Formats: sequence, structure tokens, C-alpha cells
Amino acid sequence: MLKKHIRTAIDFISNSLMETEEKVQITNPLYEFNEGNSNIPDLQRIESLINARILTQEDWKNFKKEFTKLYPLFFINLKLKNIQLTKSEERLLALEYLNLSTHEIAGKLGVSDRSVIVSRYRLRKKTKAPKGTPILEYLNLR
Repeated sequence: MLKKHIRTAIDFISNSLMETEEKVQITNPLYEFNEGNSNIPDLQRIESLINARILTQEDWKNFKKEFTKLYPLFFINLKLKNIQLTKSEERLLALEYLNLSTHEIAGKLGVSDRSVIVSRYRLRKKTKAPKGTPILEYLNLR
């Protein structure tokens, strides 16, 4: 239950368009709280994933490595779906898993918001996900 509340707080921070100073004011108490709770994912890793940019293959490798440390079953479960996904589609799903907005995903990938929307549409079409159903829920990745 406690882990869920911390995750909700992190999602809120990542989805808002706060200035860095405001992020620090909110995340510092979470870090302090986390020090005594080893079963809660490392907040610094989550924050680094949220702030990472994925512009090169090397960036993707580093992002995927850190993402896998926090969510070890994500890519395994994705492979078990037997859907032939491109690296771009895997990146999109990983960023969706972090609850990032279209604008945030676009910024991380160095593309336009429209490109992210089109990529989501094509991914939904490829996976035959019904309209209105979140893609991660449809693929049972949440």
C-alpha cells in the first residue's frame, strides 16, 4: 500500500510541468522517507528515468538497463506476448509505463507530439487493442 502511494506521488511529479526547484521540494521528502524503507524502489533511479532523454542507441541501452533494474519483468512479459515489436514500439511502451504524457515522451525521444500520437495509433492497430482501452492494460503489462 505504501509503495503505491509513493508511486502515485512520483507519477504526479513526472506528469506535472514543474520547475526543477519545485520538483526538488517535493521529491526530497520522498527520498528521506525511502532511506528507511528498502523494499520501495530506488527513487533516484525512477527520477533519472523520468528525466532521461533517449536520442541515441547508447541512450536507449542505458535507459533500458536502468528501467529493467526497476521493473525486471516488464520486457520479459512483453516478449511473452509474441508480438513483433520494433525498438521504437518498445521505447514507447516503456515510457507509457512511466505514465509520461505525450509531450514528455516527445521531448525524451526528440520528436513531435504528433509523432508520438501516430506511433501510439499504429501500435494499437498492430496489437489490435480496442479504442479507449489503455494499451498497457490491454497487453496486461500493468
